[in-house]
Amino acid sequence: MQRWEELVLEREEGRKEGEKEGMKAGRTYEIYSLVQDGDISPERGAERLGITVEVLKGRMADSGYQYSEDVRAVHGV
Repeated sequence: MQRWEELVLEREEGRKEGEKEGMKAGRTYEIYSLVQDGDISPERGAERLGITVEVLKGRMADSGYQYSEDVRAVHGV
Protein backbone atom coordinates (compact mmCIF):
# COMPACT_ATOMS: atom_id res chain seq x y z
CA MET A 1 0.00 0.00 0.00
CA GLN A 2 1.24 3.45 -0.89
CA ARG A 3 1.93 5.94 1.89
CA TRP A 4 -0.75 8.29 0.56
CA GLU A 5 -3.29 5.44 0.74
CA GLU A 6 -2.33 4.86 4.37
CA LEU A 7 -2.79 8.55 5.10
CA VAL A 8 -6.22 8.56 3.48
CA LEU A 9 -7.27 5.53 5.54
CA GLU A 10 -5.94 7.10 8.75
CA ARG A 11 -7.79 10.31 8.01
CA GLU A 12 -11.02 8.42 7.36
CA GLU A 13 -10.62 6.46 10.61
CA GLY A 14 -10.01 9.72 12.48
CA ARG A 15 -13.08 11.30 10.93
CA LYS A 16 -15.25 8.34 11.92
CA GLU A 17 -13.88 8.38 15.47
CA GLY A 18 -14.52 12.12 15.72
CA GLU A 19 -18.05 11.64 14.48
CA LYS A 20 -18.71 8.96 17.11
CA GLU A 21 -17.31 11.19 19.86
CA GLY A 22 -19.44 14.10 18.66
CA MET A 23 -22.59 11.99 18.67
CA LYS A 24 -21.83 10.77 22.18
CA ALA A 25 -21.26 14.34 23.38
CA GLY A 26 -24.48 15.48 21.74
CA ARG A 27 -26.43 12.70 23.45
CA THR A 28 -24.88 13.62 26.78
CA TYR A 29 -25.76 17.31 26.39
CA GLU A 30 -29.30 16.41 25.36
CA ILE A 31 -29.72 14.39 28.57
CA TYR A 32 -28.29 17.31 30.58
CA SER A 33 -30.88 19.57 28.93
CA LEU A 34 -33.73 17.16 29.66
CA VAL A 35 -32.72 16.98 33.32
CA GLN A 36 -32.28 20.76 33.54
CA ASP A 37 -35.75 21.33 32.07
CA GLY A 38 -37.33 18.76 34.35
CA ASP A 39 -38.38 16.52 31.46
CA ILE A 40 -36.59 13.52 32.99
CA SER A 41 -35.47 12.89 36.54
CA PRO A 42 -31.82 13.26 37.53
CA GLU A 43 -31.84 9.57 38.43
CA ARG A 44 -33.07 8.62 34.96
CA GLY A 45 -30.52 10.90 33.30
CA ALA A 46 -27.70 9.45 35.37
CA GLU A 47 -28.91 5.94 34.61
CA ARG A 48 -28.95 6.60 30.88
CA LEU A 49 -25.39 7.93 31.05
CA GLY A 50 -24.17 5.12 33.29
CA ILE A 51 -23.08 7.47 36.09
CA THR A 52 -24.27 8.45 39.56
CA VAL A 53 -26.50 11.44 40.26
CA GLU A 54 -23.60 13.14 42.06
CA VAL A 55 -21.38 12.74 38.99
CA LEU A 56 -24.23 14.00 36.80
CA LYS A 57 -24.58 17.13 38.96
CA GLY A 58 -20.87 17.88 38.67
CA ARG A 59 -20.68 17.28 34.93
CA MET A 60 -23.78 19.36 34.30
CA ALA A 61 -22.29 22.25 36.28
CA ASP A 62 -18.94 21.90 34.48
CA SER A 63 -20.77 22.06 31.14
CA GLY A 64 -22.79 25.15 32.05
CA TYR A 65 -26.09 23.42 32.77
CA GLN A 66 -28.18 24.23 35.81
CA TYR A 67 -28.91 21.48 38.29
CA SER A 68 -31.07 22.57 41.11
CA GLU A 69 -32.86 20.82 43.87
CA ASP A 70 -36.04 22.27 42.32
CA VAL A 71 -35.61 19.75 39.49
CA ARG A 72 -35.58 16.96 42.06
CA ALA A 73 -38.72 18.38 43.67
CA VAL A 74 -40.60 18.32 40.37
CA HIS A 75 -40.00 14.59 40.22
CA GLY A 76 -40.83 13.99 43.87
CA VAL A 77 -37.37 12.77 44.73
